[in-house]
Amino acid sequence: MHRQRVSGPDVEPVSVEELQKQLRLPPRESEVAELEQQIATAREDCEEYTWRQFLPATWQLELSGFPLCGYVRLPRPPFLSLTSVRYRDADGNEQELDAALYELAHVAGNMAVCLLSGKSWPTTSCSRKAVIVTWVAGWPEPAALPKRYKQAVLLLASDYYRNREARALAAAGDAPMLPPAVRSLLGDRATDW
Repeated sequence: MHRQRVSGPDVEPVSVEELQKQLRLPPRESEVAELEQQIATAREDCEEYTWRQFLPATWQLELSGFPLCGYVRLPRPPFLSLTSVRYRDADGNEQELDAALYELAHVAGNMAVCLLSGKSWPTTSCSRKAVIVTWVAGWPEPAALPKRYKQAVLLLASDYYRNREARALAAAGDAPMLPPAVRSLLGDRATDW
């Protein structure tokens, strides 16, 4: 099983102007690219911590076959839409899964592609990417993102800007330890699997 973000988000939850105001920085064109990078990195780290997708992004989940349990959980809530469920049949040809075989339902806090009662998954080829599920996750726009998540991104981006040297050293190692105020705003980690 392998999952990856394939595109998005196209916007950030915090603007450069909001970060400059938080940092009490005068507007300087020379720092815009660096501030944008701090915001994007902060959002990604907050998403990783919560196992949620803050703004719309397309994700793919690759499986070696359909699961015996009868459903495929889609990580990174909140779920927005299902793009496709594709599989390689026994002959290795790519097929789109018939929508009459499944429904979307919540399973343990995540949206899932659930096999309907009395139906069975099609036979797949024996490969690492026998099944590929593509979906869009995230709050639909920055204004819909819970305020505590937006504030967490703003605080973390501020911290990354103020401590650029420490952040550069941490980038070479493990994932950064989030400051207590940011962890408090983000709350408990979501259950991903």
